[in-house]
Amino acid sequence: LRPPRRSALRPLRRSALRPLRRSALRPLRRSALRPARRPIVVVLVCAGLAVHVATQLHVVTRAVGSAGALQRARSRAVTELHRRGVRPPCLLTGHEAIPVAFAAGCASAATAGPNANTTASGITRTARRMPVAALVPAGSAPPAYARGWASAAVGSDLLYYVVPGTGS
Repeated sequence: LRPPRRSALRPLRRSALRPLRRSALRPLRRSALRPARRPIVVVLVCAGLAVHVATQLHVVTRAVGSAGALQRARSRAVTELHRRGVRPPCLLTGHEAIPVAFAAGCASAATAGPNANTTASGITRTARRMPVAALVPAGSAPPAYARGWASAAVGSDLLYYVVPGTGS
């Protein structure tokens, strides 16, 4: 192995090796040496930390509360799906379809949006052989393929469903 060329090594600048001048440390030393200010600084830092912790606790409490409410709403939707005969193997589409379908043991499908993986005619064909349901926010129209299906209110959503062989 050959030693590296002299031009490949960067010379260190002298200013990087010099220690800080004492005049740069004076403001730090002055405030650090004044014992009369220490209790005030400690109180202010503790008050700031207390406010920060209280704010974080408030945020976590609200997040946990809303997550719990969302989970209860999904659980009600799953209970209603099962009560109406939509049990695995089944297909669920619409508003919040993925988490509700997972909780119900169903597959989920979407005809539009980033999770689009089927078509309306594909859902109609599937409805001939297995239970299919569509969750729609209240006040919204059901998808075209679900307009003739039975419906039920589930919290703030409407459930349109069809179970082959039951006449629904």
